Amino acid sequence: MFEKTLLVASPMDIWITKYIAECFPNILFYNRMVDSSELFITSLSEKIKAISPNTVIIASTNVGSENITKKIVKFVKSSFGDSIKLIFITHKTFSCQPDLLVKHIDKGAIKCLDAIVYYSMDVKKRCKQYGFYDKLYFIPLWVKQIGKINEEIGENIVTKTIPLDISEIDICDKGYAFSGGFARRDYNSLINAVNGLPVNLHLETSDRELRRTYKGDLPKNVSYNNRDRSCSAKSFFEQMAESSFVIVPIDRVAKGVPRGLTSLTQSIYMGKPIIINKSIAFDWYVKEGENALLVDYGDVNGYKKAISKMINNKDLFNKLKSGSERIAKKLSAESFTSSLEKLCKKVEND
Repeated sequence: MFEKTLLVASPMDIWITKYIAECFPNILFYNRMVDSSELFITSLSEKIKAISPNTVIIASTNVGSENITKKIVKFVKSSFGDSIKLIFITHKTFSCQPDLLVKHIDKGAIKCLDAIVYYSMDVKKRCKQYGFYDKLYFIPLWVKQIGKINEEIGENIVTKTIPLDISEIDICDKGYAFSGGFARRDYNSLINAVNGLPVNLHLETSDRELRRTYKGDLPKNVSYNNRDRSCSAKSFFEQMAESSFVIVPIDRVAKGVPRGLTSLTQSIYMGKPIIINKSIAFDWYVKEGENALLVDYGDVNGYKKAISKMINNKDLFNKLKSGSERIAKKLSAESFTSSLEKLCKKVEND
């Protein structure tokens, strides 16, 4: 599939699953915690000369790898010119905020790119002022989770960092609502909305993120797993997978920036009905009445009404569930690699 393509990535990139890795016969991994940029560029040069790729895909989806990304881009273009096409897959934060992409990668490196993969539908509007509008190519975000898991070894509990693939999690419905995540969540509005409703809410986040907006005692129908203590990413997946529906409440200060995109795509992949905020950032992923109920930012009454519909209107619930299951087919690793293959062919023929 990618015989004449070289994938340059971090082994910790959120979408590098075993399936995707098997599709690329030519991969060069960069670990910024171990490899120096000079030694890596030497390895890159040797790899390119050995396989003569038509296209190099740079997967800078790991935060902190901006400097090496810039060096890779400039090295390839200065050494091989237009004989090699360059595709850049951004970290999802850069995909949402092109001003950060310009700041960290710089305009010179961006001009050398032939295509930039983005995940959020509002990005093109944001990119017009930066001069790379025509380089943008939308591919829905496919993610796995890299996280920590606690493992019992004898009488001790050892915390390990491992890849967790959501395709390996059993999906069922145990009758509760789930909400979680660590970036700009509005847990205050959600907890106030669910208080008194005949539904249990399972919440997983850090204590810092929870207390950033919610200061009081939790209602009896809200259970809370403090990730700071459990250090287990697996519990996040398991609670999401066993929920009836998922709520992704975004803080209004994040308006226009798709915080929660990872949790959203994971929820859809599991076929869960969604409650989330109205935002152009999520337009491809959710549609009102099709797979989600949309709520204004900070609207406690709006959350309350949406949750009540989920638990009282079985026909609507089943419709939303079927909608997420349909979209989930487009969020597979297979779909992701197929879209990348089409993009490679496009840039090579341009």
